[in-house]
Amino acid sequence: VMITEPSTPGEYVMAMPWADKNLAMAVPMERLPRNGAAVQAIAHRIAECVRGVHGAGLVHGDIKPKNIVRRSSGIWCLIDLDAAVRIGELTAHKYSEGWIA
Repeated sequence: VMITEPSTPGEYVMAMPWADKNLAMAVPMERLPRNGAAVQAIAHRIAECVRGVHGAGLVHGDIKPKNIVRRSSGIWCLIDLDAAVRIGELTAHKYSEGWIA
């Protein structure tokens, strides 16, 4: 996954391989809540993704199950950075109701 800042200030681009399923779909289909090891592995991977976004100087701003996707390789990724802001800036007005971002 690559996060870059294009020539337009304040806009970011993220490119990655195609994902086959998001977490909101995987939980009911694969009974993930009943598999503690799978849940722990996914949570660890999401934390790694958040560290990567923060390491790039950004706050994601819209973490929710639909924005966590699994690539065909089985790796979970964090997507949808349209609400992201630089660390220290006011959060964007674009977010999902009912989710802590």
